[in-house]
Amino acid sequence: MGSLIATLVAPLAAAIKQKVIAYALMVCAVLLVVFATAYILDAAHSWLAFRYGPISASLSVAGALLVTAGVCVGFAFYIRGRPVSTLPYARLLRPKFSKTGVALAAAIAGGLTSFTAIASSRRLRSILSGRPSHNP
Repeated sequence: MGSLIATLVAPLAAAIKQKVIAYALMVCAVLLVVFATAYILDAAHSWLAFRYGPISASLSVAGALLVTAGVCVGFAFYIRGRPVSTLPYARLLRPKFSKTGVALAAAIAGGLTSFTAIASSRRLRSILSGRPSHNP
């Protein structure tokens, strides 16, 4: 009888273990994104502080964070206002990500990449400002 129960419980235990590992990896990924974002904000603040002064840099970073928070609140209100399906498994039939969400995520990622590239490259900054570059 014990081996029968063990045989029945083994696939369930393996599925639970797989889910726990997957969610633990997602939590680690979220933490890494948070740390990377903090590092990017610190680098942007340093660059802005050298370029425009510490007060302007702090205000710029704070303003960017406030705008980001406003966008998040707007998405929260948008998501909260959507109708909820009454079918218990209807969410499994819908696509995981909306096209607008994917487009917005791609736009944000592209903007951050462009900002990082411009902020870290003296040559790109000189091209965008119209001044000749001193470096070859």
